[in-house]
This record gives sequence, C-alpha cells and structure tokens, in this order.
Amino acid sequence: MDGSRINSETGFAVCILKNNISTEECLFRLGSCNTVFQAKLAAIDFAAGWALRNNAKINILTDSQCSIDAIKSTKPRFEFVNNIKRNIFNARQLISDLDEGAYNN
Repeated sequence: MDGSRINSETGFAVCILKNNISTEECLFRLGSCNTVFQAKLAAIDFAAGWALRNNAKINILTDSQCSIDAIKSTKPRFEFVNNIKRNIFNARQLISDLDEGAYNN
C-alpha cells in the first residue's frame, strides 16, 4: 500500500496478496486538498476495513513511520486518526502486523 501526490492529485493504492501473488489491486483518488500523510493513513484504514469485510487475517506493510506513529499515539491530533484507530481496534484479531520495516533493506 502507498499514498502519493502527483500534479495536485492525491490518492492511494492497496495490493492484496495471497501466497505472495497479487489477487486484488485497489486505486483510490482523494480530494486535491488531501495530503500524502492522509493518503497513507487512508490506505491503512482501507486495509483494516478490508480485513473485517473479508474476515481475513492480514499484515499491513507501509513505508510511513509517521502514519504508524500517529496510530500508536495516545493523543492523536486529528479526528480521522482516531477513526482509523477504532477501525484497527475492531480488526485487531485479523491484523497480525503493522510494519514499517518491510521497506527498509
């Protein structure tokens, strides 16, 4: 999963893998006022929701340490981060890992 901003367009993509084979790819466009940080958080939120909808155990891999820090914070500055935390809490039995280290070689 990743979030990005190109030419004033912000969005995110999520790739669902099963046995290291891509089974589903999802692309989402956000508003032009959204930040890359918000896009990366939206991707994590989508993954948690996908796990709940599909009752599937998942690992969430991200290159965004600031997103992980925001989710782990005891005092998030933004309400949308609290919403994401609630969604992750609801999917906690299905999320086995939220890992930033996967992209560090």
